[in-house]
Amino acid sequence: MHPKLSIWIAALALVVSCGALGFTAWNETKKETTTLRQSLTDILEQIMDIDREAAEFGAILSLTEEQKDAASFSFTNRKFLLLRQAEELYKKLGEKTTPEDDAVISVAYAAIGELEKAESHMNLYLEKAKTRIGRASGFRSLANFAVVRSDHSQATKLYDKALQEIGMPKNDMEILSKMTINWFKMHHLITLNDYESAAILLQELGVDVQHFPCSPPRGQWLTRIYGIAQAITPHLEDNIPMLPIGDGKAKCIYDQLVFSLGRSG
Repeated sequence: MHPKLSIWIAALALVVSCGALGFTAWNETKKETTTLRQSLTDILEQIMDIDREAAEFGAILSLTEEQKDAASFSFTNRKFLLLRQAEELYKKLGEKTTPEDDAVISVAYAAIGELEKAESHMNLYLEKAKTRIGRASGFRSLANFAVVRSDHSQATKLYDKALQEIGMPKNDMEILSKMTINWFKMHHLITLNDYESAAILLQELGVDVQHFPCSPPRGQWLTRIYGIAQAITPHLEDNIPMLPIGDGKAKCIYDQLVFSLGRSG
């Protein structure tokens, strides 16, 4: 997989999860269509599993370059064969395709580096998507594709368009969508060595996560936020002011106890 793909493949998770939720809305009389759609999503999950397997395999230090090349060919070939199956299932759905189906096939194409087809299907998804979160996810995905193509100007425009779709978040899902967009926009800024702008977004993420319910995802986001903050702080003249220290006690059992970052010396 292209080195940049790991950055944005995860960005499409919300779109795909929305598609999975859509299965429950189908009536029992449409079992065949439901089965096709489930199979399509299952294939995508298999492709993602291969990527995870490849990442774990690549982390084995004792492998020779020849072994790594042979494994890479095997992983790519398996994904290519799965994609062919996904294409057949998509064709069988015909006029019954939903926005989520287009999102799923888009991710499948992206996973093997066929960006042109991935973007085409994501645009089809956007034509059909009705919700603010759905449309925001689509623009965010296109922005990530633009990053991979090194079209940084277009990526910035699409990230901003995704944020405009969300507007002022009205519920937890919209807060999560906004945070996810900002997370990838921040990584894009880091790629451009714009650490000051990235720090501003990171601070915003640190505030937004406090609106999350007290849950494991809240702790996971905090861990990500502080990890990035520690990485980019050396590139800044000032420290990143994060969450208020308050009385030094965590508001949630999943919160980290240190709410500000400082550099020693």
